[in-house]
Amino acid sequence: MKITRVTTLVFAALLIILASCAPLRSGYVLEGTVLDAAGSPVAGVSISLEGDAMSTTSAADGTYSLSPAPYGTWRVVATKPGMVFVPRRSDATRDGAVVFLGESRSVELDFVAADAGSLTIPMIQGTGFTSPLTGQEVRNVIGVVTQLTRKAPHVIYETLLSDGTTTPQWVSEDGFFMEAFDSYKDGNPLTSDGIFVYTHNDAYVESKWLDSVPSDLEVGDVVSVSGVVREHRPVDRFGNSEGYLTFTRIEGPTVLRVSEAGVPVTRTDDFPAGVLLTYEEAPALPAGVAEWRTLPWGPDAAGKLSLLDASLVLESVEGMVVRVNDPLVSTSTYYNVTGILADSGQKGGIDNPSLNAAWKGVVLQDPSVNGMDFNAELLFCDYQKPNWATFNPIPQTGDRLQDSSNAYVLRGVMEYTADALYMIKPLQNLPAGLTADGVSAIVDQGWNFEVNPDYGSIATLLDAYTSSQKISTADRGTIRNWRIGASADARFKAPWGITPDPAWLKVGAFNIENFEEQGGTYGTEVDIADIIVHNMSAPDVLIVVEMGDDYGSTIVYVNQDNSYAIPDGIVTSVLNFRSIIDAIKSVGGPQYDFRCIDPEENRDGGEPGTNIRVGFLFRTDTVEFVDAGLPTNHLLTTGTSTTVSPETEWAVGFPSALATALATTATSVVRDPVDGKPALSQSPGRIIGAPFAGATRKPLVGEFIHKATGEKFFVIAAHLGSKRGDTPLYGEQQPPVFGSDARRAEQGKEIAKLVSQILDIAPGAKIVVGGDMNDFPWADSMKALSGQDTGARILWSPSEEYMPRNEQFSYAFRGNLQQIDNIYASYGLIMPNDAAARADWTEAVFISHIDSPFSKNNHIQSSDHDAIVGRFKIGD
Repeated sequence: MKITRVTTLVFAALLIILASCAPLRSGYVLEGTVLDAAGSPVAGVSISLEGDAMSTTSAADGTYSLSPAPYGTWRVVATKPGMVFVPRRSDATRDGAVVFLGESRSVELDFVAADAGSLTIPMIQGTGFTSPLTGQEVRNVIGVVTQLTRKAPHVIYETLLSDGTTTPQWVSEDGFFMEAFDSYKDGNPLTSDGIFVYTHNDAYVESKWLDSVPSDLEVGDVVSVSGVVREHRPVDRFGNSEGYLTFTRIEGPTVLRVSEAGVPVTRTDDFPAGVLLTYEEAPALPAGVAEWRTLPWGPDAAGKLSLLDASLVLESVEGMVVRVNDPLVSTSTYYNVTGILADSGQKGGIDNPSLNAAWKGVVLQDPSVNGMDFNAELLFCDYQKPNWATFNPIPQTGDRLQDSSNAYVLRGVMEYTADALYMIKPLQNLPAGLTADGVSAIVDQGWNFEVNPDYGSIATLLDAYTSSQKISTADRGTIRNWRIGASADARFKAPWGITPDPAWLKVGAFNIENFEEQGGTYGTEVDIADIIVHNMSAPDVLIVVEMGDDYGSTIVYVNQDNSYAIPDGIVTSVLNFRSIIDAIKSVGGPQYDFRCIDPEENRDGGEPGTNIRVGFLFRTDTVEFVDAGLPTNHLLTTGTSTTVSPETEWAVGFPSALATALATTATSVVRDPVDGKPALSQSPGRIIGAPFAGATRKPLVGEFIHKATGEKFFVIAAHLGSKRGDTPLYGEQQPPVFGSDARRAEQGKEIAKLVSQILDIAPGAKIVVGGDMNDFPWADSMKALSGQDTGARILWSPSEEYMPRNEQFSYAFRGNLQQIDNIYASYGLIMPNDAAARADWTEAVFISHIDSPFSKNNHIQSSDHDAIVGRFKIGD
């Protein structure tokens, strides 16, 4: 009984301790004071929690107390007819009216009251990411119209719906931007003087302004706007907005022109010259420009991400006219996003440390170099002309933007867009009376740009076009031949030539971007062939990424992000591989064959209906593929010609038990019973483990013999999981959360496991792993793949070991050139050439920058990835 009594007392004490630590579910106090701008108390203000029935009213001395308030995060609403209320929280960068009841019993929140008709734009915008007046009605807000917008579809892209109809991809909305001036500005650099007024009549799908807004409104008009302040969260073309910031705007507006003596007032003389965005701390301001904002330059003092710093600066000019001097395009235009650097990418005359001087783009680098700030110096603009059409010129890496007077200046209005980016919308419609005055020329942007002069004759060719002219077929051919093929510029070509060297092994990787339907409109297979032969020096083995099936499928689009393919039973890629192999011969290349394992239909992710997979192309004159286990499809070669037997005679037909077995059976490492060396139970064979379950590409492993030396080597082709699920760079969560990393790290471990099994049998084994890793060389996934995470390294990246950091890129996204395609090699391949490679990196690796600096929109790209090839010494 005594033991029982002690146990009971201890348990009771534990309950008391736990109860004291646990948050209360009710009984909190929310209190504060409501004062006007002069500091006088305001009585009779209703205070409530949004979504809760509780409320109270401020007393004669302006104080209020809401109790017992429930636990949780709440938005506090203050209301009184004819007034608006601003939460007084100087430290708030988010919604200042949001409080958390749970950390302490009492929470204080004060409000400043103002007459709803006496507000200015900066008062509405506030100092944070959201307006302190969200949900409140405002009256007679004065501003000058700076840009008109209309709800408009993209000129090229639309979405096919499941019933066969199409719906546009809307790229702009009905409304206008306006900006405060003179006494309506507050002089605070933390508050924006601009705002968007949403004028769309929601009873209509297409563009239609509300009747309460003048239909003939013009830029330069001074207007008075009444409406409700809202925070709008943009939605991208995939229907996604998770993690996005919001954009402050006035909705349901009544708009009146401001008149003097019956004549509408315009501000052509004082039209905003724009806030200068610069890297300089104290810049010399252009004539007419009165304000500037200093953009982040490199990591902060703690070496941490500076994206939050960049977001705060850009939020402070949301809705305002901004100016960028010497805008340098940092990556190719993708859809409507053009990444740029201000001030030619310099601060104090010194180049950005991430700038590639040859390409004039910024390269995403190891966080030990720049604090992993994702080059927060970047700005973005929508520089795709509204009526742009395919083959019209469009800015690419190293180009310089110009206005219609050919000055290197970008002017536009800053907004937060469906791309989860702060983007500059170029000025395109200015007041009729606004002309260059010899002091401060405010001119139409004109969508002009100067082509990167380093492109030589190609720059001269492109500069001859206006933004509204299509590049001719002949000139497109000239541009193509400058980038790829036998006559390509040396900057695009690996320096090793196509003649085999018996002591060397070349292994490359190339993402050919959803390749299917050989013989397509743009002759992609010939481009790919030219790249393989002449840009990549005809590698002995090529890891092919995103090879699609032989025929297109019928796609059903529920929406842009939720579509599926109707099964057609075709997942083979024999004809696609043959088209590339035949094209290789046609451009003067050697004989190739292929190996792959076809996925189960619509099971491995990627573009719906394409059934992408990884595979191998290999030279039949330099290497031999070791087939083991179940048979797979390949070409039948006779002499130097390639023929394909009828489909009924292919080794693997669809559907079939053999096809399913190949797609679902994992290969394994075995010891060869003859020579005791490592071998594969299935070659080609797939790596199938939990990290690759579901809709993701399975790695392919192949066993090869180098004919000149008789050396056995293994190649693993990989296409790791995508970055879907990561929060936006310029989003609510700072620093961003890269939720997709964990899965790729597990995939890296799974591949490393097979590599280790080979090395356990033969520590000097020759192994190459390559492909589209969808991750950066320093990421956890690549550390897992290479063994760095365990301290027992098994693989090395030639590009990471030998290339200059600013050359390490194979892809462009959100203004950053970045490397997500890679080649890794085991010690037995990397070390024999190590000394020479450290003296000259081109001895060991080459990334052919044929695609990442250029625009996908105008088909100058052949893919959206660059091709990478490694060169390894395998014999004496």
